[in-house]
Amino acid sequence: MSTAQDRQQDTTDLARGTGVNLLGNFGKISAAIAFIFASRVFGMEAVGLYVFAWSTIDVVSKLAIFGLDISIVKYITRSRLEESPGEVYKVLGDALSISLGTSLTVAGLAFFLSPWILTEIFDIPHLIWSLCTLAFAIPPLTCTFVFLGATKALKIMRYDVFVRTIIEPLTFLAGVGLSALLWADGSGMVLAQILALAAGATASATFFGRHYAISRCIRAMSFGAFRSELARMAFPVSLYNLLSILASRLDVILLGYFLAVDRVGIYGMVREVAFVVKKNRQAIEPIFGPIVSEQVQKGQPERVADSMSTVTRWTLAISLPYVGLLYFAGEYILGLYGPAVVAGTSAVVLLAFAHL
Repeated sequence: MSTAQDRQQDTTDLARGTGVNLLGNFGKISAAIAFIFASRVFGMEAVGLYVFAWSTIDVVSKLAIFGLDISIVKYITRSRLEESPGEVYKVLGDALSISLGTSLTVAGLAFFLSPWILTEIFDIPHLIWSLCTLAFAIPPLTCTFVFLGATKALKIMRYDVFVRTIIEPLTFLAGVGLSALLWADGSGMVLAQILALAAGATASATFFGRHYAISRCIRAMSFGAFRSELARMAFPVSLYNLLSILASRLDVILLGYFLAVDRVGIYGMVREVAFVVKKNRQAIEPIFGPIVSEQVQKGQPERVADSMSTVTRWTLAISLPYVGLLYFAGEYILGLYGPAVVAGTSAVVLLAFAHL
C-alpha cells in the first residue's frame, strides 16, 4: 500500500472511530438526567457525598487498572502483526492475572483503610459508608477496562461506546430512580454506581468473548504475570494514569476537605457540565491509540505526525463550539440542576476552556 493510501486509511479509521464515540457521547445524556434528578430530589448534600466518594475511588482504581488498558493494546497489536496467536493469549492471560490481583488488593485496602483515613485525616466520618461501599466497584471497573482494551487493539470502538455510554449510564439512571423509592437520603446513588459498573463489566466480557476464547485466556493466567514484559510496561503507565487522574480529581477531594458537602455537590455538577469538552477529546483517543501503536510498530513516524495533526484539528473543531455555548447559555444549562448550581456559571466556562 502506498504512503498516500496509508494516510487515507488512517484518516478513515480515525473518522469512523471518532464518529462512533461522539455518537456514544449523546448516550451519556441518561447520566446527565440522573444527576439532574438526584440534584432535584435528594439535594446537593447527597450529591456531594456521592461526588466525593466516587472521585476518590476513581483515583485509587487507577492502581488496580495498572495501565493495562493502554499497555495491552501495544502488545496485542505487536503479536497480531507478527501473526502469533499464542503470544496474544499469553498477553491476555498476563493481563487477567495482573488485573485480578491488583483489583482485589486495591479494593480491600480501600474498604479497610477508608474508615481510618476519613476519621483521622479528613475528619469526615459521614463519608465512610459511601466510600467503603464504592470499594466494591473497583473489580468490575478493572475488568471492563481490560476487556475493552483488548477489543480496542482490534480497532473495534463500538463495544466501548455501547458499554461506557449506553449500558452504564442507563443502568445508573435506572439505579438512581430505584434508589429514590428505597432511600430518601440519596445514599442509594453509590449502589446505583456499582450496579452500573457490574452491568458494564458483564457486557464487556460478553463482547470480549466474541473475539477471544475466554477459556484459553484463563488457561494462560499465571502467578508469574507480575514479572512479565506486560507488567514492566504497564507499571509506569499506571503511575502516569494515577497522577493524571489525581490532578483531575484533586479539586473535588480538596473541596471535600475544606468545604461543606453541599458545596462539593454544586461544584460536581458544574464540573460535569464542563467535562463534556474533555469527553469530546476522549472520543478521539480510543481509536487514536491503536492506530498510532500500529504506526510506531511499523516504524512510520510521518504517519504518526499526520495523525497527530488531524486529531488536533478535529479536537478544536468539536470542542470550541461547546465552550461558546456555555459562555452564552451556561446559566440556563446549570439551572436544570437546581437554583443553587446557577452560581457556578462563571466557573463552568473557565473549566470548559481548561479542558480544551
